[in-house]
Amino acid sequence: MWVLNSAALAAISAEAADQPGIERDANGAPTGRLLRLDQWLRDRLPAATHNDSATGLAAYAAKCASQGITGFTDATPDRDQDDIDSFCALAQSGALRQRMVLMAPHGRRIPEWCGRVELGPCKVILGDTMLPSVIELAGLIADAHERGSAVAVHCVTAVQLVLCTAAFEEAGPVAELADRIEHAGVDHGRGSAVHCDGSSHSPSWFPWVADSRMTSTTVSRSLLTNRADIRPSLRPRL
Repeated sequence: MWVLNSAALAAISAEAADQPGIERDANGAPTGRLLRLDQWLRDRLPAATHNDSATGLAAYAAKCASQGITGFTDATPDRDQDDIDSFCALAQSGALRQRMVLMAPHGRRIPEWCGRVELGPCKVILGDTMLPSVIELAGLIADAHERGSAVAVHCVTAVQLVLCTAAFEEAGPVAELADRIEHAGVDHGRGSAVHCDGSSHSPSWFPWVADSRMTSTTVSRSLLTNRADIRPSLRPRL
């Protein structure tokens, strides 16, 4: 989500735009909140040159390094190979001092000469209203697995949690790939639960994660009875 003030809304002609991701008030005026309109917004902003981007990233990386930050994770789901190569060049030049994990689509590659940038799981963003079918999402997961990539699904609602769990079961686990459902913990207060049998090796910065390497994963009936129940032993240590 992007939040724009009135000057920014005027600059991109939001009032006249017909994009569904532009939130509007009861009178039809843009509120300033833009949902899932990254590319649309990018197309309406002045294009930054590579030098501008490199200078800005270098300054930001230096400030972060001074505060003890040694790594970044970029969760942009649609990075292309040019983006990957640009990040690697910045790392190689020393402009980007931190280690970097890119959650790029499967099929991307890291040049052999680049040592501080690596590919993470393939990031999948689920829409809040328009969702794929279980078969469609399972197909995407299986395709990523075949290409050697784990999958991380953005999941913030009970419906998305049910869909993700069913899709991971349909696709099946791959022992060496750590799939995960991200942000599912925000839903536990409304009653979603995932019961897991087996061992979980979840990264500590993603709380309440279901790992596809578990021997079985089922959605609890508490989803229907508004009672969350996730085993304490499976909650990652923070």
